[in-house]
Amino acid sequence: MSSSKVTRTDAVAKVTGRAKFAADQTVDPLRHAFLVTATVPSGRISVLETGPAECSPGVVAVLTHLNAPRLSPAQGLYMHRLLPLQNDHVHYEGQPVAVVVAEHLEQAKAAAKELRIAYDREPVPTVLDDALGDAWRPTPIPR
Repeated sequence: MSSSKVTRTDAVAKVTGRAKFAADQTVDPLRHAFLVTATVPSGRISVLETGPAECSPGVVAVLTHLNAPRLSPAQGLYMHRLLPLQNDHVHYEGQPVAVVVAEHLEQAKAAAKELRIAYDREPVPTVLDDALGDAWRPTPIPR
């Protein structure tokens, strides 16, 4: 097995402590986000009140399906149904339903508690055969 010499352009900076890493960079102004997740396994968001959270100290934004940027899903993928904050449908417990952005993480967490979210629950299939009607079927790849 032959070895070839590889010249690392950052070697000297790393061993002398002069290299800059991502964690060494300062971001001004830095903002913190707190993810709010669904508390039901299946359903739709029926109530979404963000006003008190938006007025909380340090809050920069509260993103929900009502104001989040629209995402362009890759065509033909099942995951397009699960893109975050794109509609009011809840597919699983723990699904992101809001993001609170604030100057400090503690402010984002506190403001998230001010959100009022209610759901219209939908039945969860408990037997595989019951869920097959909604299953995604991939398009066969031509050979």
